[in-house]
Amino acid sequence: MSNNIDDENTSKGTPTHFTVNLGSASMSGPNNSTVSIARLPILKPVGSDSNYLDWQMVVHQVLKKAKLKYVLTSMDSKLRPATWEDDNETVCTIIMQIVDPSNLRYLREHPDDAAGMWNALSRAHQDCSTGGLVYWIRKL
Repeated sequence: MSNNIDDENTSKGTPTHFTVNLGSASMSGPNNSTVSIARLPILKPVGSDSNYLDWQMVVHQVLKKAKLKYVLTSMDSKLRPATWEDDNETVCTIIMQIVDPSNLRYLREHPDDAAGMWNALSRAHQDCSTGGLVYWIRKL
């Protein structure tokens, strides 16, 4: 998997997009998508400037097209397809590369679990969004 930061899309020295090569051994079969390169946004830190909702939508669609989205949902190990291990590793690697370093702390508990990473980022960003804060204030 090769990748590079898209130099033309930087904001104050911070990259805003990352180009990822989605080609992997498990994706070379005849039934898999032809998506090989994707330009993905970098997930900004938790807070009022977070781009989580847009980031989630773009990443979700790219993984869907690449036939990798299924690893974002926890499933019984007995039901996993033969490609699950490689696909999960690919998605974990992609997620770790397209988040601001401040988001890595949410991923530490799930270094080999794409579904766990996805859920941890969702909780962190939605709990700190305006809607999330209003929800928790109302719960008080």
